[in-house]
Amino acid sequence: MWSSGTGFAGVFGYAWIVLFTSDFALDLSFTVTMLVAMLLAILLLVTYFSILSPPGKVSTTEEDKLLETARNVGSKGTLTAKQRLVFTAKLWPYMAPLAIVYFAEYSMQSGAWTAVGFPVSSEASRKHFYYFANWSYQTGVLISRSSGMLLKLGLRELWAMSILQMALLVLFVLDAMHHIWYTWGLLFPCVVAGLLGGSVYANAFTLMGRELPLAEMELAMSTCSVADSIGILAANVCGLFIQSCLYKVNHISGARVSCPL
Repeated sequence: MWSSGTGFAGVFGYAWIVLFTSDFALDLSFTVTMLVAMLLAILLLVTYFSILSPPGKVSTTEEDKLLETARNVGSKGTLTAKQRLVFTAKLWPYMAPLAIVYFAEYSMQSGAWTAVGFPVSSEASRKHFYYFANWSYQTGVLISRSSGMLLKLGLRELWAMSILQMALLVLFVLDAMHHIWYTWGLLFPCVVAGLLGGSVYANAFTLMGRELPLAEMELAMSTCSVADSIGILAANVCGLFIQSCLYKVNHISGARVSCPL
């Protein structure tokens, strides 16, 4: 349920941006769009304090069961720094696909997709493609993150999907350079990118839940959650240079950094 919620947040978020900022819709400024979105925070407060029922008290029997479970699970809090490093290294088969798939998809978003438009010389056209490419991507994420209970993938599949995601990144970069497949049909591989990214995310954590001991689960989950952040950080830096080089190829101004090639 949580995984589906994070997927739907992306679909709703880009739908909100398209509705409020596109010239064929409300055509408001980005600042106004974000200020209007603050109403959602107020709605959440109203929902929490006025609509949701307060949580019930935990009975003594339930509390005893929770304490017993905690004692049986054990704790990794006494591990030394060296032991934690060894434990983290043991998780690399799960962490690497997460980092790779996030690096690839965020490099597409911050780099390749910003240099596609029909025509590419039009800033408005590039903006439209970027919005709809991300909307399509988020749709794929919603579908794949909602299928975590239906599909149970292993490490082999996770690695294969992360490699496919890198292949999609190469496809988008080459297409932005040479305009080989240059139609709105590019939204289809954007959906595929979302399907791959969401599947790797959901299945990496469910796979750890099946394969790792319960006593190691909390530390493993928190450790592996850093992998996607590392991938995103690297992608945001790399995406600046991808965008710059693609802008250079397409004779577009406005890049934040200089293309090193």
